[in-house]
Amino acid sequence: MKHWYVIQTKHTKEFQAELNLMNQNYITYLPKTLKYIESNKEIKKILKPLFSNYIFVLIDNLQDDWSKINYTRGVKKIVDFDGSFSYVPDEIINELKSKEINGLISLSKMTILNLGTLCKINNKSFFNRLCKIKKIYKNNKVQVLLNFLGNEIKYLVSKEDIVPSL
Repeated sequence: MKHWYVIQTKHTKEFQAELNLMNQNYITYLPKTLKYIESNKEIKKILKPLFSNYIFVLIDNLQDDWSKINYTRGVKKIVDFDGSFSYVPDEIINELKSKEINGLISLSKMTILNLGTLCKINNKSFFNRLCKIKKIYKNNKVQVLLNFLGNEIKYLVSKEDIVPSL
């Protein structure tokens, strides 16, 4: 019976490990998210693993596959607890996958959206700009009002691109 196991990767080698395992015909799952960072006065969008240094692999026969997986480029080891391998229940993987939008998991801390809520935009166009929620759509979009060059403008943004204003 196939089960999901956690694979610890070498530092920042999640994508390499995933590719090399897939090249060996393993089914992998690497939850990803987008992160915006400010570097040299420029906003960059970076694709990042949700869990640094970890991916999941679906294994049918762990006894036959563990050494092959452990010696895959980019892999550090199959995670074990006192020498015993534990699998991840399918429900956890399915829950993670259900949180994906276009293959990415949203890390927005805006769990409840209310009209008039003050928040910040966290995308490349209006990084760290204060705004107010004007309208909420069912397709994961939110219309916000923000002050831009002295004018209040309406701007349509993905839910995952807004964060609490603190």
